[in-house]
Amino acid sequence: MDYVCLPLDPSVYGLTVSGAVLDAVAAEIPVGTSPSGIAVTPDGRHLLAADRDDDALSLVDAATRQRIAVIPVGTRPFGVTIDAAGQRAYTANVGSNDVSSEWASSYGFPLP
Repeated sequence: MDYVCLPLDPSVYGLTVSGAVLDAVAAEIPVGTSPSGIAVTPDGRHLLAADRDDDALSLVDAATRQRIAVIPVGTRPFGVTIDAAGQRAYTANVGSNDVSSEWASSYGFPLP
């Protein structure tokens, strides 16, 4: 599944795509306020949304499509990435002009 967020909508949308054609919106997943970036774990089991106006990340279980944790980060995170090993998540925080680094195991990511 592919994912997209719209900063004015507190949801992440799961999409089904065939080639270059959007088939359908398969899921609407509630997250925090003003999601401004998404990253999927290497195993595809979880995703993180950078909730800019909440100064946090939403950790989502991709199978159940439920937010399972809220992870505090710096001020106004705008983007999130997960390292290739799935052990750390990083946010670029535009309000505090810094980067947050979180250990995946501290928040229930299943490490590969």
